[in-house]
Amino acid sequence: MTAISYITRVESFSAAHRLHSPHLSKEENMLLYGKCNHPNFHGHNYKGTEDRRDPVAMAYVRYMTPIVEITLRGRINPLTGMVMNLVDLKECIKLAVMDPLDHKNLASILHMLCFISFSFE
Repeated sequence: MTAISYITRVESFSAAHRLHSPHLSKEENMLLYGKCNHPNFHGHNYKGTEDRRDPVAMAYVRYMTPIVEITLRGRINPLTGMVMNLVDLKECIKLAVMDPLDHKNLASILHMLCFISFSFE
């Protein structure tokens, strides 16, 4: 039987958003959200999560987790000595996290996906 191992990798991306409630006045929004309500948005550096529960299946992403780790669990391939090739893992992260979110406006991306208002804080 081959051993089971874990690989953890952390990635980060930068993105912007704006906290704003259509139910509040301009002044109430500014008082409640402060600089987070700036009409031109403001940015953060986020860490993206990819949690690979099954070494064969594509990983899923929890976009809004502020502190995240990319963790793979699987059997070590006796021929390669790896759970997964790190080049392949990096490409999965790029496609699932970096390309959709890095240097983007999260409010417009996630609002279009969810059709709801939300807060990042």
